[in-house]
Amino acid sequence: MSKAVSANAVSEDEIEQIIAFAKEGNLLELSIREEEAYVRVVLLPKAEASRNAPDGASRASEQMEVTASLAAQYLPQHPFRPNGRVKVGQSVRKGAPVGYLLSGPLLTPLLAPCNGRIADLRVEPNRQVDYGTAILSISHEE
Repeated sequence: MSKAVSANAVSEDEIEQIIAFAKEGNLLELSIREEEAYVRVVLLPKAEASRNAPDGASRASEQMEVTASLAAQYLPQHPFRPNGRVKVGQSVRKGAPVGYLLSGPLLTPLLAPCNGRIADLRVEPNRQVDYGTAILSISHEE
């Protein structure tokens, strides 16, 4: 089912309807482009949303995604450190670089949001990614 929505006049009810359509279709992200306008709706998985849960909430099976903060080329390691590539199962510490985004001369590190293990690599090395693209996921560990 699809519905055309004008980005110039989107009501609160239409936004709720768009979110309902995304949930029904098991979508995590929905983007609408219309000439000069762009609307992006991101539905966070329960594990991601629980980051803001009160202290003491269970995080044992939580996986956190590392996403692209800009449209760029994904590099799995620093260009001057070819042996620094992360691998599935590798242990990482919060704040450690787990990849890089290259956009022109700008090299932006992707940092681990938590202590844990690399659970999944979702993007092939040297691929162009859009803003918000899930690059990898980390199984959270205390």
